[in-house]
Amino acid sequence: NQGPVNPTIGTITNMVTIVSGVVSVINSQGYTVLGEDAESDYDFRIRRDRSTGNQSGNNADTILGQILSLEGVKQCTVWVNDTNSTDDTSTPAHTLWVIVDGGANTEIADIIYDNKGGCGTRGSVTVPVITVSNQTLNINFDRPTTQSLYIKFDIQVVGDVTLISQNGIKQYISDNLNYQIGEDAETSKITQVCANAMLNDGGQGFALNIQISDDGTTW
Repeated sequence: NQGPVNPTIGTITNMVTIVSGVVSVINSQGYTVLGEDAESDYDFRIRRDRSTGNQSGNNADTILGQILSLEGVKQCTVWVNDTNSTDDTSTPAHTLWVIVDGGANTEIADIIYDNKGGCGTRGSVTVPVITVSNQTLNINFDRPTTQSLYIKFDIQVVGDVTLISQNGIKQYISDNLNYQIGEDAETSKITQVCANAMLNDGGQGFALNIQISDDGTTW
């Protein structure tokens, strides 16, 4: 079955494809990778818009589009400081700052090198690239770090309150609420995910008085 289907342990016992020497099968442990829902029209439009950057005349857009097309890349953001001084992101003058989640270091570095023009590069990951003139040029970029967030809110139930499972809502939000690289942790996304969580349980409602914390103590 397609999508985020979490089968109950011990329930997969029917061998569809017979393999010589295998007499039985069973899912004795939980999943290692959970499936995903089909790509939404909204996500497809974003991916398509980004992919057109492959042919862009703008170096940053070209780098973004090509890196996003690499196998294993989940997210990428490209920041360029084309001013003569360090900007408020601490990116030095005339420097590219690329942050990538997933993908191979060498492939990412090759794309940056091919499209960076005369810009420098910033980041804690350093990959040496051999130039056509047989020089070694260090290409730098960053990997994102994960920040755990804590949220709390009140639930306004619409309809039958017995259809609402607090544990089910918590698990759904934990599985589905993610912010992208550099994205502000604002509350509108929580409102939508919470509503979907209640619908997933068979109930209906919405979140009120949403608060977000990065330590679970300070709100």
